Amino acid sequence: RSKFPNDQSLLTSEINTYILLNRISDLIEKLTEAISLDSTNSRYYYMRAIVYQENKDFVNSEKDFISSLTLNPDSFDANYSLGALYSNFAIEKINLANNTSNNRSYKKLKKEADEYFKKAIPYLEKALTINPNDFETLFSLEQIYYKTDDYEKSKEMRERKESLKK
Repeated sequence: RSKFPNDQSLLTSEINTYILLNRISDLIEKLTEAISLDSTNSRYYYMRAIVYQENKDFVNSEKDFISSLTLNPDSFDANYSLGALYSNFAIEKINLANNTSNNRSYKKLKKEADEYFKKAIPYLEKALTINPNDFETLFSLEQIYYKTDDYEKSKEMRERKESLKK
């Protein structure tokens, strides 16, 4: 790579090696380098978002998922992953709410959870339009619709999910 620093195929091979070796900090560095060489490649942003997410850096993960979707709005993986990220934020807020005895704190955390669920919905719906038979997306939407009191849509997702089992 030192002889050919701008060679995308060598950089991709290096990234794949760091993935196999689970060298997270090197992987983030190489993906950042790849993005600087080709800022129009949505996969690089998506891959770095996943690495950030696994490293519990949710702020950068969210930014990279959004960057990936800006470049490729029809990416199933990026849409689903960003929707799942927001859904996971909501679940964290619900868990915190359920562990508080303060009614004011409960209501605040519940409201924050609902806002994250609402942020998740359009990304999961987009993922579902891209892959209408994805069980995990149907399951996620079923749960989120139920938790946001949209029982009709929740029922629709459950029925679609059940029809896949047949």
